[in-house]
Amino acid sequence: MKTKIATCFALLTLALQSCFITVPSTNTGGTTNPQCMRVMSSADYNNVCTTVKNKPFKDDQLTVAKQAVRGACMTAEQIKGVMLVMTFEDTRVDFAIFAHPYCADKHNYYIVNDGFTFKSSIDKLNKALGY
Repeated sequence: MKTKIATCFALLTLALQSCFITVPSTNTGGTTNPQCMRVMSSADYNNVCTTVKNKPFKDDQLTVAKQAVRGACMTAEQIKGVMLVMTFEDTRVDFAIFAHPYCADKHNYYIVNDGFTFKSSIDKLNKALGY
């Protein structure tokens, strides 16, 4: 019986670890970033993308995306993925600006540039982030 319990506990622990990746609680600027205690799981990310894509209006898409990134940090790649399901470029820019503080790997934020169609959008993002 003890062996079965230990095996179940080990499997449960492994499953939980695969869902939640812990990242340091400081951002690249060295300040405390309590929003980044965990990175969004793949399942949650897929749900966010589906929900955003299914919203018919750009304001609703942006609202859902903002709610999601506030709940769990995203990687730069995940932020780009959410941007790509958004209908309009200006919504992508707004989300990229908003999501920056919630990015778990800010050193990779250049990846979100691939989520834009126009260079002017990258310029707006860079200006907003102070680059």
